[in-house]
Amino acid sequence: MTRVAAQIVVAVPAELCLHAVQAAMEDPRLKDAYRRLRPGKEYAGWVTRVEPGRRLEIAYAALDPLTDRRSHALGWRVLYDVAPEPDGRTRVEVAIEYGWLTALGGMGLVKAQAENEIAQRLAFLHALELGRHNVATIAAPQEMPADMPPARARVPEPRR
Repeated sequence: MTRVAAQIVVAVPAELCLHAVQAAMEDPRLKDAYRRLRPGKEYAGWVTRVEPGRRLEIAYAALDPLTDRRSHALGWRVLYDVAPEPDGRTRVEVAIEYGWLTALGGMGLVKAQAENEIAQRLAFLHALELGRHNVATIAAPQEMPADMPPARARVPEPRR
């Protein structure tokens, strides 16, 4: 089993991190958008394990190119491990685990795909933190952590 992982510390309670991930997976608008990516294909995973406030496991079955059917042997797992930090924030590790059949079927691209997916999932957690604090600053600006940089738009210079 190959494992690719990264972590982030966010000013969001552990339970909210895991709840937000599950809510996104179950949202019918997102499921519909995923289905439109490739009509006839399913992109949603299945929650296979939950340890409240500690861990969430999602399993994905991959498409077997020989049979055009979903196969768990060719699939992968996404794991969220959360741990409270002493300062009230939460350390979240996002990992993707996949077997040699998946790696072989992906012809060497699976690790890069896993890294990209982890980056997007970490960005989701960061966005959750920003959204939570933007709402909090409207109601109570003193709740904004001192190390939270202000949000600002950055428009890149056009390439010439």
